Amino acid sequence: MTQTHQSEELSQDFPYQPLPYINFFQYPPMKSASLDEQTTLAAKLALDKPMSREGVFTIFVSIPYCRVRCHSCPFFKEFLPSHVDKQTFLDDYVDCLDIQIRKYAAMTRFSSAKCNAVYLGGGTASLLAPDQVGRIIDTLQSSFTIEPQVEITLEGNPHEFSSLEYLQRVLQSGVTRVSLGYQSSQDTILRKMLNSPHTANDSVKALQNALATGFYTVNIDLLYRLPGQTLAQWQYDLQTAIDFGPASITIYEYVIHSGSNSERLINRGILTNPTDRDTAYEWYLWAREQLEYNGYVEDRKGNFFKPGHEQQYGALSYGQGCESIGLGAGAYSFVNEYEFRAPDDAEFFKQQTRQGVVPVVSKVSVQATDQNLMERYTIFSFFSSSLSRQEFYDRFGQDPLAVFPKEFSKLQRYGLAVITDQAVKLTDLGKKWRNEVFYEFYSDAFR
Repeated sequence: MTQTHQSEELSQDFPYQPLPYINFFQYPPMKSASLDEQTTLAAKLALDKPMSREGVFTIFVSIPYCRVRCHSCPFFKEFLPSHVDKQTFLDDYVDCLDIQIRKYAAMTRFSSAKCNAVYLGGGTASLLAPDQVGRIIDTLQSSFTIEPQVEITLEGNPHEFSSLEYLQRVLQSGVTRVSLGYQSSQDTILRKMLNSPHTANDSVKALQNALATGFYTVNIDLLYRLPGQTLAQWQYDLQTAIDFGPASITIYEYVIHSGSNSERLINRGILTNPTDRDTAYEWYLWAREQLEYNGYVEDRKGNFFKPGHEQQYGALSYGQGCESIGLGAGAYSFVNEYEFRAPDDAEFFKQQTRQGVVPVVSKVSVQATDQNLMERYTIFSFFSSSLSRQEFYDRFGQDPLAVFPKEFSKLQRYGLAVITDQAVKLTDLGKKWRNEVFYEFYSDAFR
């Protein structure tokens, strides 16, 4: 950290303290849906009317099952049952995805628009067999209007991706981008710190095979600030990833969620507390320097890619704030200014879907007002550290500085942002306090 940043943070009037975890990707925030909200939401989504803006949307497909539960993973939903035939069990789930896809595609809102990016995630999407991946993609392509150069991402675990045949077959099914939950190339980290279902050898083999298969983009996810992780371990993992040269590397600061196994193991002294916030930020700055030196460009914080390999799902869903359909148990959607989520319970999701219920809802937000949409757009822009004043004006007909004068004045006063005629850009200090910057634009009604 620079001396300037230290002095700014240590000054008596510096206004920020670290926030508890908030998922800023979901805005407006959601709450549990009442029975009335569940039954009336479909009408509120204006599914019988065309989209009012771009006419472009994205699709997220949730495969909610995992083999094991990693120590602090927020995406886990439920275990893949060990006593069932995996192919038959997942075929049944894919049957319900087919029903959802066809119902959404028949609605005017989406039949009159175009899908530009698809993301198969989870849970663990790579638990699907290649023919099941292909079946989902075929149904999507035959049901929706799909952009010819659509990005289709399959996210998964190196355990499955270590099979060259598996990767070759999902490439043939239409997948253009794979995202490997690589995490680390060290067994100590994978086993003790994370409880990952794969080994270091799986990580390396999966990455080598994915690069050899011919996907347009291969992304790997790496984790830092793990309980007990040293700087040397972090440097080894990042340098190993850079040496392989995938087109995209995403680095995530590890979050220890309340009530997680990680928290319990730390409290019991089995795992060591992670390094402090200041040190973790120095690790991020070092990683950014190394990645940029090797030709990677940073988009949203921690998302680094080589030119031409920007993730389109993220750019559309968050950069542009497009509507997004979430398919499957636990999936999030954003439609007609409502955020909503399907229940994590896959059996309940399947039961409701077979009964013709679309969407199946467990949580829902209020409908975003124009003010909320401007807040959302600003937060999402700062994922990438910069808010274009012209693009904001083109969308909302106002200069962001006129909409949020106090917030931007505060950010500038404390050295978290620089304001020019073209943009509001976060400084390195602003990037360090990024979550607290986001919270400046969080409506008082949602706090």
